Formats: sequence, C-alpha cells, structure tokens
Amino acid sequence: MAKKNETNTSFTKEQLYGSKKYEMQKDILGVMLEDNKEYTFDEVDNLIKEFLKREVE
Repeated sequence: MAKKNETNTSFTKEQLYGSKKYEMQKDILGVMLEDNKEYTFDEVDNLIKEFLKREVE
C-alpha cells in the first residue's frame, strides 16, 4: 500500500508496474525494482534513467 511521508508518496513495485505513467517501461521496472520495497516517482525515474544509460555488453 502506498504510504505518505512529509514530501513524497512511495509505491510498491506492483503499484508502479500497474501505473499508466510507467506503462512503456514495465520491462525495466520488472528487472530493476525489488518486490518488498517502496519507491517514490523520483527514485523510479532515476533508476530508469540509469538503466537506459548502461552500455550493452
């Protein structure tokens, strides 16, 4: 369940995976996010950005 803190709302992997905001990045979310952890939109955006910058091996 999403929880609120003083500045940001955090969401579970499942909630983010089902959101329209990240509809085009579902594959990345499935790989990058941990099941029992909550993330803010800023954290997820940064993880996606870093993932896309990585070189292909």
